[in-house]
Amino acid sequence: VGKMLTLLSRGDRPISEVRIEMIAGFVAGETILQVEAPAGFKVTVDNDTGKITLSGEASPTEFAQALKSLVVRSSGGKRVSALTLKVDVANSGGARSSTKVVLEAKVPSDAR
Repeated sequence: VGKMLTLLSRGDRPISEVRIEMIAGFVAGETILQVEAPAGFKVTVDNDTGKITLSGEASPTEFAQALKSLVVRSSGGKRVSALTLKVDVANSGGARSSTKVVLEAKVPSDAR
C-alpha cells in the first residue's frame, strides 16, 4: 500500500508528522498494519483502530520512503481489496493538511 502513496510539501519545509487512518475497508482483528520505518522516525501502529502515526522531522522524500514500508494484510489470508485512507500531514511550521485516498486492488480480467 505504501508504494502507492506520494507526499508533497509546499516549499522546502520538512514534514514533522504523517497520520494515516483507515476509514473504510479496515476490519479490527482481521486487518494487520505494518510499518518498518528507518531510524529517526517514531512509529505508532494501532491495529485495533486502523491508525498509524509516523513522526520525526524529515524531508517529504524521506517520509515517502518510510511510507513505502507500509503493508496492509489480512490475518486470515483474505485479499484486502479496497481501502479508504485519511492521510494527515503536518510540516515543521505547524501547518496541516489532510486528504482522503481510495485504493482498490485491480483483479486481472483473466483471473476472474
